[in-house]
Amino acid sequence: MNSSNQELFSDVIRAMSLVLDLDEGRKLNHAWRVGVMSHLIGKAMGHPRCDLLYHGGLLHDIGSVGLKDHIIHHAKMGFEDQEAREHSSRGAAIVRPFAPLAPIADHIAHHHEHYDGGGFPNGLKGDEIPVESSILQAGDIIDVEFRGMPANERTANVEPVLRYHSGRSLPPETAEAAIEVLASNPDLMAALFDPMGIKTLVYEVEAVPPEAENYSRLDLLGQLLWLSARMIDAKSPKLMGHSVRVAYYAQKIAQALGEEDINPWDVLWCALLHDIGIMGVSRQALNNCARGESRHGAFERHARFTVEIISNIKDLAYLAYAAGSHHEWYNGTGYPFGSRAEGIPLIGRMLAYADAYDWLTSCSVDGPPLEHQEAMAKIRRETGSRFDPRIAPTALMVLDSCGAGALPLPKEALEFQRLFMTDEADVTSLTPGKRAVTLTPEGRGAMLGQAEEWIRVVLSEKLEILEGGEGVKKLLGSGASRIMQMMEGGAGTQKFLAMLEKSGKKVISTDLAARNGVHMEAIFLPRARGWDALLRKKSGGGHPVKRLSVLYQSFLNSLEAIVFTDGKGFITDANKAMLDLYGYSMEELLGQTPAMLGSPGQNEVYDKIRRALEKQAGGSWSGELSHRTQNGDEVTALVTVNCLSDSTGNTVGHIWHMADITERRNLEKALESQNIKLERLNQLKSDLMAVTSHDLKSPLNVIAGYAGLIKETAGFASPETIAKYLDNIIFSVNRMVKFIGQILDAQKIESGKLDVEKEPLFLNELLQEHVENMATALQNGDKRIIFQDKGGRRKVNADPERMIQVFDNLLSNALKFSPDGGAVEALYKDDGGDRVEIIISDEGPGIPESDMEKIFDRYFQVKKQGTHSAERTYGSGLGLYISREILRMHGGSISVRNQAQGGCQFILSLPALQAED
Repeated sequence: MNSSNQELFSDVIRAMSLVLDLDEGRKLNHAWRVGVMSHLIGKAMGHPRCDLLYHGGLLHDIGSVGLKDHIIHHAKMGFEDQEAREHSSRGAAIVRPFAPLAPIADHIAHHHEHYDGGGFPNGLKGDEIPVESSILQAGDIIDVEFRGMPANERTANVEPVLRYHSGRSLPPETAEAAIEVLASNPDLMAALFDPMGIKTLVYEVEAVPPEAENYSRLDLLGQLLWLSARMIDAKSPKLMGHSVRVAYYAQKIAQALGEEDINPWDVLWCALLHDIGIMGVSRQALNNCARGESRHGAFERHARFTVEIISNIKDLAYLAYAAGSHHEWYNGTGYPFGSRAEGIPLIGRMLAYADAYDWLTSCSVDGPPLEHQEAMAKIRRETGSRFDPRIAPTALMVLDSCGAGALPLPKEALEFQRLFMTDEADVTSLTPGKRAVTLTPEGRGAMLGQAEEWIRVVLSEKLEILEGGEGVKKLLGSGASRIMQMMEGGAGTQKFLAMLEKSGKKVISTDLAARNGVHMEAIFLPRARGWDALLRKKSGGGHPVKRLSVLYQSFLNSLEAIVFTDGKGFITDANKAMLDLYGYSMEELLGQTPAMLGSPGQNEVYDKIRRALEKQAGGSWSGELSHRTQNGDEVTALVTVNCLSDSTGNTVGHIWHMADITERRNLEKALESQNIKLERLNQLKSDLMAVTSHDLKSPLNVIAGYAGLIKETAGFASPETIAKYLDNIIFSVNRMVKFIGQILDAQKIESGKLDVEKEPLFLNELLQEHVENMATALQNGDKRIIFQDKGGRRKVNADPERMIQVFDNLLSNALKFSPDGGAVEALYKDDGGDRVEIIISDEGPGIPESDMEKIFDRYFQVKKQGTHSAERTYGSGLGLYISREILRMHGGSISVRNQAQGGCQFILSLPALQAED
């Protein structure tokens, strides 16, 4: 398969995978992670067909289309829903008819079978499960298990999680390979769960099944998009067959119109993909939209999604807005952008007729479909407001003719070919290869013709041939040093020179006649200093290629900012959307590089882009960049850069697509911030309820128990026994009072209302006094508190009551975790610096490294060594949090570390006042 077909195949499959993971418009990237991990695990296991594993991973959940919720939500619930459990079988049925992907059908069908026989749909086990299915399952498990885990915990949990699944869900050798892949690349886990990181990983994989080499470019594109349409229409039973029917009607309208500038095959591609954005719409929104109007808010966003998704397919990006504009109204009241009249692409205006007719007659969601004549009447009523009146006679004639009869839906690839592709034609007029199939306008709209390969020639400003002389010699049979030496004299030459002079450094195309009688088609792409010319013989006196065909017209009229750069990276052309977005004039942009748009400090980013483009012929790059307009405003742009190459594979230049996503990014940041706040409040509520219920209930039970004993034994128990019972009641009451006080203090800290009354005091004296009081109160003589003073005579500015509260929290914790017979040390240090320190040490088990970052969080409790995971250590989990906040209010800090000999140390630091005279 040539490199262009490889890129086309990969782009379409990646786009299909992307739309599978749209969940209410959010990109979950589940399939991308599974595809990348399956490919890497397969390589680690020495699998001979890692390309199948990659594409199997990208499409493993294709059968989940149409489920009420994204498949990830079903995975979290253990696939309790029977419809969700059938998604693997449905997915296999979708891909099996497409020969290049047929080998992955069985892999997809069994990717939820478990090694121990506990999976579905068939309960296979052990060697009954294809090894490829187990590899897909490993990739699936990695995403499901780690996506909700804090980033700093993922790497440490790789081995425990995968060893748990080893012998259960996964064959041991597959689990070991997955562990090896993640362990050998420490940065891989972070890249997997970073939006830009996973995109980079996905685009780095070069894996195209060799079965695809048997297809021409046209057949490959047609079948890929037919497969995409099948996936789209599986979103809802109401949509089944919708994309193919719209494609049929729209292509017939295009052929009947016979417009020179419209390639009917481009219409077909747009129609097959026009609803690809619907994958990001919930099934509920689909069911809520009104018949024929589709004005439900969530549903309207699907047109924008369509534009965004198709923009990621390099070979079809020029059709993105045309495909997404089928809901624009002729009077400007439609969506996604509110374009009107001729501002709506002609393809979009044709699709509007086809889509509306099929929606009315087949896809109604709020009642029975309309009859043919009813639908036609409704469309006629809305012609001029919703539909283009100029093409109405042709469009209505086609719909009246084609719509009245039943359209057989193709269920197999060959049926699709017979329905649409009997007049073979390619999607563009610049197909790479020695001889290219191209469309030329003739009569009814398009006919097939053979075209020669393009020859690239680099010209100076004076039209001197700098590069490509050998190609000229091959084309004309003789060499030349200047382009003018090739051409015939007379008016034609003067016309050509005038055309170049008036072009204003814009892309132009024309016919040229050489001195030896050879007629040529020529496209001139401006460079910073000169031109890149694409030349080829005209095909048998046929028709000239349109000026970069629909591609250049789409460039000029695109709502997305686009610039062309030459082979050295200098801007040679920009469209109106580009000028409007950034506020520059054409003169200010020409001859500059796109790096001029970058925010300060982004030179390294543009160097990375350059390296990515130079890495391989036809390279591309995509990602988000921070830009600045001419007046300094910040713009967040989704940038895609693709190579423009001639038929020999030489890079002519690059095309930069820049979509303004500033508003979306700001909304996402605001939403993310709000979600964090809501999650924090929700977690606070849950933690508070859990801790409160335990730490109030426990002492109340103690009080009730001892009160009952006093009542039952009042007549015969000794005074000492009653006193012991009362002491226990008092202890529990004090415990409750302390706990309630901590809750109130935590609430005051959160609201900024905790009172602190500072005064100069000797912190060492305050600490010594509290240590002595605690030592006296110790009921268990097996534990000791030791005070050491290694300080000078300097005061600190502090609230004595709050400091005692901190000391009490830390010393109580140290005693709690120290073993019987152990000692707790409270050391005061003042070495004459800016701060004084208190170090409280214990001889307990220490703190697990994984808990170090969370030790000062509210309600977090370190479990005693040897306790079960379900057990909890006594205490509210608020003491350390309150202590940290009190110290912060004093300009101080607190940290913790484990000791080499065992136990841990808490280090308190407070600013010291000047020493007294």
